[in-house]
Amino acid sequence: MYEVDQYTVSLLHFDDGLKDECGNQWSFKNYTGAGSNNSEQKKIGTGSLYLDGAILQCPNTNLVEFGVGDFTIDFWVYTEQSSDDWLFGRSWHLDNFLGIMLGSDNHVKVYSYLDNNSTGALPNSPYMNSTAILSLNNWHHIALVRYNNVFNLFIDGKLDSQKQSNANLTSTDTQPIAIGGYTHEDVVTVKKVYFDEFRISKIARWTSDFTPPAESRTALLRITMSDSSEREYEVNTDEFNNFLAWFNRTIGTGTNYYSFDKTVGTQSSTEYLAFDKIISFKTMNVNNQVVLKIIMSDSSEREYKVSSADDFVNWHNRTVASCDTSTTHYEFTDGVDGSTEYLSFDKIISFEVMPLTK
Repeated sequence: MYEVDQYTVSLLHFDDGLKDECGNQWSFKNYTGAGSNNSEQKKIGTGSLYLDGAILQCPNTNLVEFGVGDFTIDFWVYTEQSSDDWLFGRSWHLDNFLGIMLGSDNHVKVYSYLDNNSTGALPNSPYMNSTAILSLNNWHHIALVRYNNVFNLFIDGKLDSQKQSNANLTSTDTQPIAIGGYTHEDVVTVKKVYFDEFRISKIARWTSDFTPPAESRTALLRITMSDSSEREYEVNTDEFNNFLAWFNRTIGTGTNYYSFDKTVGTQSSTEYLAFDKIISFKTMNVNNQVVLKIIMSDSSEREYKVSSADDFVNWHNRTVASCDTSTTHYEFTDGVDGSTEYLSFDKIISFEVMPLTK
């Protein structure tokens, strides 16, 4: 997930509505359909932007007043059908248009009015046309970078094409900039398209191949082993959910180890944990009325302040009675640091509930 730096002029994660981390105001303009935030189909974080017959517009045209300088416009995009979709549009004023389109042939096209040496109307042909073809129903990263008067078009981190760009991108046009169309003639063609991590920067972010940003690792997963040693891993949401699914499944069947990629400095390694050595695990990230004390198979103890132990007791009884292998752990949220600890059922020896006296 991107963070704002001195070169960022607009950044939308789409995790918190239409919030722009740089303070710009964006709003939907609906035409034949509507726009919305979406929490199911996303690349990074918890949400994305979904447009189907609508645009997302911003009146602050200073964001794209690049002059003859370097800049970067980059974002993730996911399309469900092939059509001529305007992904981004800057003005339509005759001296100033800059647009990015995903064509019906699934090639990315860049339109630059001045670089096209156009007169009168929007150029009929793109100034740049990608060699890469974007597959449907997949996330792709697009970055248009101008560096030293050269456009560099990157698709999924690979330099796809280059072309000279001497356009002085300044204008008195007051039309809003737009994601999903352009506003001078209320043109919106985008259909069933998702966007994520949209950013405008007044710097050339990349000048050669790069690895597109993926979801940042925002949690620390701490795992206690049967020898009382601990393992810690930085994970993102998907990585943790994958581990949790493996843990739940493995007590009945499945792979008896789990692997984690680790990077220390420039050294990368993979660590493999045996399922039967794991006692508990915890994610780090509030009082209550009783203390639940649990003794583990290695004789270590866990204590939790809880409002009631009933849920834990019911889970424990149910798992014993039914030999339920779908949920082999129980979750506790730490009331102090907000972390969550997961206890393995087959490592629990006993537990007791005590009144909270302090």
